[in-house]
Amino acid sequence: MGIIISVIVPVYNDSRGLKDTLGSLVNQDFPPENFEIIVADNGSTDNTLNVAKAFTQKYSKLIRIVVEDKIQSSYAARNKGIKKSTASIIAFIDADMSVAKNWLTGISDSLEEHQVNYLACNVEIFTKGKTIFGLYNQMTGFPVEDYVRNLHFAPTCCLVVRKTVFKNAGIFDSRLISSGDREFGNRV
Repeated sequence: MGIIISVIVPVYNDSRGLKDTLGSLVNQDFPPENFEIIVADNGSTDNTLNVAKAFTQKYSKLIRIVVEDKIQSSYAARNKGIKKSTASIIAFIDADMSVAKNWLTGISDSLEEHQVNYLACNVEIFTKGKTIFGLYNQMTGFPVEDYVRNLHFAPTCCLVVRKTVFKNAGIFDSRLISSGDREFGNRV
């Protein structure tokens, strides 16, 4: 069958977050020959690339690294990942997130069941410390459903798109520092 899902992880100076994210991605119950992980580094200056390289050495058939160091924008990093992707489905997850073991299976099943080209995944916020800000964020959550219904976009931290959508609507606007997911979603 070949690779059907490319998971693109944009990252900039977040070695700890990348380690957590990649740790959850390499343990998926989805067949490893059917997905790839593309770490899209945005010119990190800390230990982030070393973390990515360590995972690449251990999971050489599963993980690749691309570097976008000309344009400082997570959207530029995502675009570089899209261009290097070999799959028909692109899933984005930020480098400070982790996913359940069945995340890719759920994506595949949802796309098949609903026959959609653009899909948002649920996001739950967990905090290690009990700060007032952490508790507030946990209580108010991440309103993905509201974004999709009312603002017509899914945040890129939890977005899944068929590659044909990028061919028809174009890629992310790499000039944007923020709200590129909203601009792209509204264009789609």
